[in-house]
Amino acid sequence: MLAHVYQIQGVVEAISPRYVSEILKRAKLQPHKSHYWLFPKIEDWDAFVIRVALICHLILQAISLKSPNST
Repeated sequence: MLAHVYQIQGVVEAISPRYVSEILKRAKLQPHKSHYWLFPKIEDWDAFVIRVALICHLILQAISLKSPNST
């Protein structure tokens, strides 16, 4: 489903659901657990900040790849 949403929104030209699943698996993300996302139990704030920064960096990379002004 995320692969389809990314394609509709123009984030990527093409991406397979399997590849999206692999990205989430490697990042140890489970977006289907909404309670986890809404109310995370953060035990290690330093690790949490690093992970959030990495996710933001990846999102910005994806946006810059889509941008017609990217180099």
